[in-house]
Amino acid sequence: MLPFVLSTILAFGAEAAPVPEANPQFSGIPGFGGGSSTSNPFGGFGGGNIPTSFPTPSGLPGGLGGLGGSGGGSALPTGLPTGGPGGFGGGSSSSSNPFGGLFGGGGAASSPTSGGSGGFSIPTSGGTGSSTSDDLKNGACKPISLIFARGTSEPGNMGSVVGPPFASSLKSTYGESNVAVQGVDYPASVDGAVSGSLDPGSQEGAKTMTQLAQQAASSCPSTKIVLSGYSQGAQQVHGALQDLGAGNNVAAAVTFGDPLSKTAFQNIDASKTKVFCADGDSVCNGQFVITSAHLSYGSDADSAAQFVKSVVPSS
Repeated sequence: MLPFVLSTILAFGAEAAPVPEANPQFSGIPGFGGGSSTSNPFGGFGGGNIPTSFPTPSGLPGGLGGLGGSGGGSALPTGLPTGGPGGFGGGSSSSSNPFGGLFGGGGAASSPTSGGSGGFSIPTSGGTGSSTSDDLKNGACKPISLIFARGTSEPGNMGSVVGPPFASSLKSTYGESNVAVQGVDYPASVDGAVSGSLDPGSQEGAKTMTQLAQQAASSCPSTKIVLSGYSQGAQQVHGALQDLGAGNNVAAAVTFGDPLSKTAFQNIDASKTKVFCADGDSVCNGQFVITSAHLSYGSDADSAAQFVKSVVPSS
C-alpha cells in the first residue's frame, strides 16, 4: 500500500498549471534522473520541457523539465529502492508562480544507486476552447449534456488537456446548439488523487457530478447525459456511477488516462462505456507516474465523440 500511495502522490502532483499562451521556441523531452547516491544524490535537472506536439509554457524559457529523482541508496520499508520525487517543473507565465506545479513523479530506481526517472510536471497543453463551462448551471437544456471532470491541478472546471477539445468535438458531431457542456467544480488536489483510487464514490467531485447528472435529468428530462473525466477526473466518473445507482439516466461514460481502467463501471451497460488509455501511459497501468503519453488524450477527442455518437444517436 505504501508504494502505491507514494507513487500516486508523486504522479498526480501537477497535471496542469494555467498559462495563457504558448512559446513554441523551446521544446524537447524532459531529462531523466540518474547519478549515484555517493557522487550525485540527485539526478540533475531535466532538459527542456514537454514534447514538441504540446505548446510550451511562457514565463520561464520553456519551463524546467523537472529535477531528476534522488540518487537512491535508501529504500522504502518494503526494501524497494526508490528514485525519489521528480521535482518541480513546467514554468508558468505567472510572475508569482514561476513553476507549473508540484511533483513530476519520481519512479522507482532499478538499483539502490540509480536515480530513477525525474518525470515532469504538466503545464497546460493549450487545448481547444475554454477551461470553464457552466451550461447546466446556467439553465441550458439541450439534447446532449456533457458533464466533465478535469485532472489534477488543471485550470477552470474543464481543464485543458482533454475537456475543451472533447467538448468541441461533441459540438462538431451533434451541432453546436445541441450540446450543453458542464465542468465539475472540485478541488482536483493531490490527496484527492490518492483517495479517489481507494474510494471513488466518496470523492467530492463524484458527488458533485452525481448532483449535476440528477439536475440535468430533472430539469431537462429528454437530454442524454454523457459523463466523462480525465485522470483524477476519471475517478469521479467511476464514483458518480456508483452513487447514481441502477436505473440512472446516463447514456454514455468516457474516460481518458483512467487510474481505474481495470475496474468496471457500475450501473451502466459496458457497451455504453469507453476508456482511452494510450500506450505507455503508466497511470492506466497502475504505476501512477506521469509520462508524455498521459498528455496525449486531446488527440482522442474526435474518436471519443464518434464513440458517443455510436451509442447516443441524434434524435
